[in-house]
Formats: sequence, structure tokens, C-alpha cells
Amino acid sequence: MSFRLPWMRRVRRANIAQRSRDLFERFGEDIIAQMVAASFTPRVRDLQDMYNDDAMLRHAAMWLTERGDEKVLHEQRVEFVEWAILLFVVAGVILDIILVCRGGK
Repeated sequence: MSFRLPWMRRVRRANIAQRSRDLFERFGEDIIAQMVAASFTPRVRDLQDMYNDDAMLRHAAMWLTERGDEKVLHEQRVEFVEWAILLFVVAGVILDIILVCRGGK
């Protein structure tokens, strides 16, 4: 189970075969995005098979959506941690100022 605050984006999981997922992850987001968006024939046999299969192209588009959602979620988590650190630093500075004003007792 992963930590997710209510305002954070949900990851839309792609319901695709593990074989397809492995192929997409092996070649990466950039190559797969080019395969989905561009109209060129790739040199690698696995990608040629994907390029000629409409179902695989739909799976690739769903996988790219999932990966994009994961990136946004990661960015939201990092931003949350940054704000939490900032809040604790500000609270520490305020407490230090209060201690100094009271004479350090």
C-alpha cells in the first residue's frame, strides 16, 4: 500500500499483459511514445510487431498514461515533503526566537 493524500492524483493502471509491459519497459517511454505518435517503421523486430498491431498500440497508449500518472504522483510527493521540511524549519526558527526572547531558560 502506498501513501497518498486525498488531493494527490490517482494512478490509472493499465490493464495489459505482462509481456506487453515488459516490452514497453525494455524500450522506455520515449521510444514507445514515438511508436504511438509517429508513422515510421522501426528496425527492431519486437517493435515492428507492435507497430502493426492496433491492440498493442492501444496498450502502449494506456501504459504511457500510467507512466505519466506515476510521474505526476512522484512530483506531488516530493513537493509535499519539501513543504513539510520547510514547515518544520520555520517552526524550529520560531521556537528558537521564543527561547532567545525569554532569556534561554
